[in-house]
Amino acid sequence: DFDLVFLQEPHIDFLNNTRASQQWRVIYPPKHKDSPARTRSVTLIHTRIATNSWAAIPVNNPDITAVSLAYDTGTIHIFNVYN
Repeated sequence: DFDLVFLQEPHIDFLNNTRASQQWRVIYPPKHKDSPARTRSVTLIHTRIATNSWAAIPVNNPDITAVSLAYDTGTIHIFNVYN
């Protein structure tokens, strides 16, 4: 089982969304819906991770998604960079 999934070149449908089951929360780049540039980085966070323990980091680039995870021992910043 995975808690985080980092996708590059995800399938984007006609509504400008990728596909994910209800077990996942999808993190898109901040300007995903408004930008003419194709989104090439998406991060999925499993619903078993509490929403108050993570936050999307806004990176204004269609090739980067980022998330900050807070733990008792500290905070981890993870970046998904399309390369």
